[in-house]
Amino acid sequence: MNKMNKFNFNLIKLFDIMNKKKVFLLKVFTNLIFQILVTFVIFYNVKIDIINNKLSLILLVLLQFGIIFIFSFFEIPIFFKFLLMTLFSAIWGLIFIGLKKHISPEIIKTAIFGALGIFIGIFIFGLILVGFGVYLDYKFGFVLLGLLLLLIITTIVLRLMNKYHIFHKGIAVISIILFSLFIIYDTNNILYNDTKDVIGASMDYYLDIINIFTNIVNFES
Repeated sequence: MNKMNKFNFNLIKLFDIMNKKKVFLLKVFTNLIFQILVTFVIFYNVKIDIINNKLSLILLVLLQFGIIFIFSFFEIPIFFKFLLMTLFSAIWGLIFIGLKKHISPEIIKTAIFGALGIFIGIFIFGLILVGFGVYLDYKFGFVLLGLLLLLIITTIVLRLMNKYHIFHKGIAVISIILFSLFIIYDTNNILYNDTKDVIGASMDYYLDIINIFTNIVNFES
């Protein structure tokens, strides 16, 4: 009986947190949906592949890193932050256009629905953890960043050794798991902490979804 009461208490606590955060979450998911639509509207409707050489790709990737740098280290008005994120999402759409040459539409569609399905499922799991009172502090975030850095280094080394094709499915699975953990951490951070950065929170979720999408494509191809 005590266990049941404890569970009910945690569930009530979750509903209370969700109620306090409902306006913030609505803004986050509204922007997230908009940004995902920007990416895939460009991907499906722009017919010209402007990423026809490595220089163009490198410039766009550097621009994306520049946007992330601004997000991380500068305080800018929310409207300009929204415009920067929209540019960031549009660039992903342009980069993805190159997938049409090598990946079948069926795989792309599977990856889109797979990424969204994983996000929804992991987000709900993140809510359940909050309901049980699980708090993931900054140390957990640093562990995830360390694992991501290790994964990036491993991928670079394997590519330099021309061994990436042997391990690409395993790396894709590990990446999907890692970014699923990021979804849990981001959800925990949003619900427990007093953050008011709508664009930053939606950017975190956007990056999780996009990385899961690209790794599903890598696994299926």
